[in-house]
Amino acid sequence: MSRGKRMDLQAKLLSLAVFLVVLETGSAHLCVIEPRQRGDFDISQSGSHTCFRHDPPCGGEKENPPTRTYLSSTAVTLLWQQNYNHYTVGYPGYMDVAWSDITDMKTFHLLAVIGDLNEHAQDHQRNYSIPVVMPNVMCSHCVLRFRYNSHKPGEQVFYQCADIAIKNTTGETPHKDPNPTKTPPLPKLPNPTVPRSTQLYGISYSELDPLQSEFVSVDTMTGAVTSIKSFDFGVGSGFRPELMGNKRNSRAGFRSPNKSSHLLA
Repeated sequence: MSRGKRMDLQAKLLSLAVFLVVLETGSAHLCVIEPRQRGDFDISQSGSHTCFRHDPPCGGEKENPPTRTYLSSTAVTLLWQQNYNHYTVGYPGYMDVAWSDITDMKTFHLLAVIGDLNEHAQDHQRNYSIPVVMPNVMCSHCVLRFRYNSHKPGEQVFYQCADIAIKNTTGETPHKDPNPTKTPPLPKLPNPTVPRSTQLYGISYSELDPLQSEFVSVDTMTGAVTSIKSFDFGVGSGFRPELMGNKRNSRAGFRSPNKSSHLLA
C-alpha cells in the first residue's frame, strides 16, 4: 500500500473514531412510566428515542390534558426508567422530580432527588419507583418534570414531563408556602478535559453518614472546600423523601465524631 493511500485510510479511521465518540457522548435516556410522559413512549429496549429528550423543561414535548388526578398532601408513587445508564466514575449524577403549575413553567418545586448508580453497562435499563407527597395545592393542570443530570462531561441534561391535576379533599383553599422549595439550579461545571481554573468539583460524602452527600468545589491551590449544594442521599444509596429540603439526616442515638469525608471528583 502506498504512503498516500495509507494516510488516507488513517484519516478515515480517525474520522470514524471521532464520530463514534460523539455518538456515544450524545446518547442517554429517561422515560416516565407513571404518570405517563408526554409524547411517544417505548421502553421495549434500551436506547429508545422516546427517552432521549434534551430541551428544557419538558424535552420539547407539547402539553397534554392531565392524565392523572392526585389528592393534595397525600403520598403517591412515581415510576420511571433510566433507559440508558451514564454513570461516569468520578462524576456521579442524579435524577430529580419537581412540579409546577402549567401557567408558570419557569418555577419548579422540588419533590425528590435520587442518586445515580454505577450499572457497569451503558445499555442497562433500570426502573425506579419513589414515593413523594403531593403539594398542598389545588391545581387543575400541573406538570411533573423528571430530570436526569448524568454529570458526564460533555453531556446535556435529559427532560421528561407528565401532565397531572391536584385536588384538595377538604374544600378549603390551601395556604401557599411563603418559602417553597425550589429546584436548585444546575451547577456550571468546567470541561474537565480543558482545565480553565484551579477549581475541582465533585461529590463529598462520609462513610459514617451514608444518607447525606454534598456537591462541593475544592481550590486545588489552597485546598479550601466550598459546599455548593447538600443532598439527602448518599453516593448510590437511594433516597429519603421525608428528609427533603433543608433538613439534615439524623438518627436516634447516633453521634458523629470528627468524621472523615471522601471526595469523588
